[in-house]
Amino acid sequence: MSAAIWKTSDGHFLLRGREAEIPMGVSVRQPDGETITASSEYHLITADGRVARTFGPPASYSLDITLGIVNIHAVIGDALHCLHWKERDGGEPTVEDEVRLSGLRAVGREECPFDPAAVMAALSGGRA
Repeated sequence: MSAAIWKTSDGHFLLRGREAEIPMGVSVRQPDGETITASSEYHLITADGRVARTFGPPASYSLDITLGIVNIHAVIGDALHCLHWKERDGGEPTVEDEVRLSGLRAVGREECPFDPAAVMAALSGGRA
C-alpha cells in the first residue's frame, strides 16, 4: 500500500481517509495501468490541522442511457487523480482522468505539524 500522507507544494498535507468499493462492482484501470476496485476519500489539511477540502468517495449515477461513477480518487505518482467511469448504452466503458493536485511528496507522520491520527478521528466522528 502506498503512503497515506503527502505534502503539497503549498505546504498543506493530503491525508488518505476511509476506503470505499467502487459502485456496481466496477474496476477501473488507472493511468499508470494498475486496476483498482476501491477508492479512498482524501482530505487536504492546512499546516495548523484544519480541513481545507475533502475529495469524496465514489458515487454512481444513471442519466438516460449512460451509467457513470464519479469521484474515483487515487494518488498516482506525485498527483491526486480523479477518475470518471462512463458506460453508454452497454458499450465499452471509458475513463476520464483529471488531476486534482500535483507536486505531492510522500511524508511520514513525524513531518506533520499536527497529529494526523487526531485529525482523522475528528473527521470520522471520533472513530479512529
